[in-house]
Amino acid sequence: MKFVNIPPERGSYLIVAPTGSGKTTSILSNIPTYLKNYDRVFLTFPTKALMFEISQKLTANRITHLVDNSDVRITKNVNVAEWFENKVIVCSYEKLDAMLLVFPTLLKNALVVIDEVHLATDSERALSILSILASVKKEPTADAIVMSATIPGYKDLAEYLGAQEIVHKETNDQEIIYHEIPYTPRGTVAYLSALITRIYEIISADPSKPTIVFRAARRHCDVIADQLCKMGIKAAAYHAGVKKDVKDTILKEFMDGRLKVIVATHALCWGVNTPAERVIIAGSLIYKPGEVVIGLKTVDIKQMAGRAGRPGYSNKAEVHLIYCDTGQLRTLDGELMTEKELFERAMNEEYAETIGIKKDPETILMRYLLVQMLRGRTVTVEELLSIARDWYNMPPESRIKEAVGNLISEGIVTVDSGVKLTKVGRIAAEYYISYPLFKTIKQHILDNIDEITDRVKVLEAVGRVARHIRNATMVIPDRALESKAVLAIQDDDAREAIAQFTAVTGDTDPLAEAIKSIAFFVARVLAEDNKDNKDWVILGKTMKQIRLMIYNKVDIKGVIDSYMDGTIDMFFENYLKK
Repeated sequence: MKFVNIPPERGSYLIVAPTGSGKTTSILSNIPTYLKNYDRVFLTFPTKALMFEISQKLTANRITHLVDNSDVRITKNVNVAEWFENKVIVCSYEKLDAMLLVFPTLLKNALVVIDEVHLATDSERALSILSILASVKKEPTADAIVMSATIPGYKDLAEYLGAQEIVHKETNDQEIIYHEIPYTPRGTVAYLSALITRIYEIISADPSKPTIVFRAARRHCDVIADQLCKMGIKAAAYHAGVKKDVKDTILKEFMDGRLKVIVATHALCWGVNTPAERVIIAGSLIYKPGEVVIGLKTVDIKQMAGRAGRPGYSNKAEVHLIYCDTGQLRTLDGELMTEKELFERAMNEEYAETIGIKKDPETILMRYLLVQMLRGRTVTVEELLSIARDWYNMPPESRIKEAVGNLISEGIVTVDSGVKLTKVGRIAAEYYISYPLFKTIKQHILDNIDEITDRVKVLEAVGRVARHIRNATMVIPDRALESKAVLAIQDDDAREAIAQFTAVTGDTDPLAEAIKSIAFFVARVLAEDNKDNKDWVILGKTMKQIRLMIYNKVDIKGVIDSYMDGTIDMFFENYLKK
């Protein structure tokens, strides 16, 4: 297989090429030339693990650089001087976007590299990616290189950026095999059982082939790996909830051939090359109260399938797709289709989703208004309606008008003398609070803030919102229910969210991040109104500390209880004295 070659000359480029085809290697090898052509190069990635890996490669090549994976909020949590002093900066999409809002001159004569740009189909990552692209498009001296193995509608995106397309389709042969479960299992347990049976049959046909089994839910990965081990097939679960040293060991054993099966979430879809000859995508269904929905996008499926038959490892590969005879179900984008139709569309590259946030223009308008406010500009309604010309793949003007009305009704913007963010709207935009999340926080917290008078009620309120946005539905171990914090909570939704958190499972870290974001946002709103925000600040700092403890493999048992009784306050006493 020939590897992709990215020209070092100035200009914007859109790269569609399989993982393992040398996209990142080409970028890194071109950096000395880029630094002759540009004042600054930004390398943006979706995960801290990828940032760390890139940093190691830059260091090995003796390229001076800055790695910034700090909090994305527009606060004093970053050394601004380092951003201006360094010529190469490795960071997340959100961090770069936040910095460009405050310091737009960073983009002058700069090159921005956005890896895994297909994540702009995901509502959680699209806002920052689209905002960066809009900034690059407006700065005549800036260029962008966007790349991924899968970029839906890449021709339209290339036209928007004025970018040269480099489409590298060459890859190893893949045999696509469909496996039907001829019924819809009743409930998650029955569904997992049916999936495990099919997975076992596929692997048993040739146990020698290195195999990655993909399942989106972390706890399902744990269950599948555990059951396969009990059935005589050595397997290990790999996801963001697994400690880093354990993940490193799993990958090493897989690379060495001592482990033949990994059961993984999307964690193995980005920047990792393995000798996998077989990929099994273990269904896409999610069982919610009262309904079953399709929980994967076609771009997810393409990314997963692309892990089989990596260049340099295997010339041929198998992709097995397990689906149920469900009839039409609702997808994440609200479309109706069968599960097999979803898989076939993905394998035929007929993408259902597109890059952009058509369904949530309110969030884009909030971010756009924040940019204008930070630059000292007042925006007219007419100018706001023209945002479709600046941002990629925006909805029609009628929908934007509706979005403006929604923002007014929720108290996020005013239109007295031009369209402006209100105080709470500005804070929400700074903290990357989306419009749907803001409505949830407003309903469950801000509208009832005077009734939230102690730490039990704070946990109840934030737990209720976290339960809503994280859809905490896992089985909660009895030991988690013994927590004083959980026992004190009277609200069922909040109790489930906090109990899930204290269970210290694979979902602990993202749930802690959700609680942290909510707590800091509410604390900032209260501070702006000169109200006591101590409990909310300490909760946010507690979540931040817990995430650090999880990363460093420190037991977090009892930390929530120490928040409840106030003993954790001593760790933050310097802050409290301010």
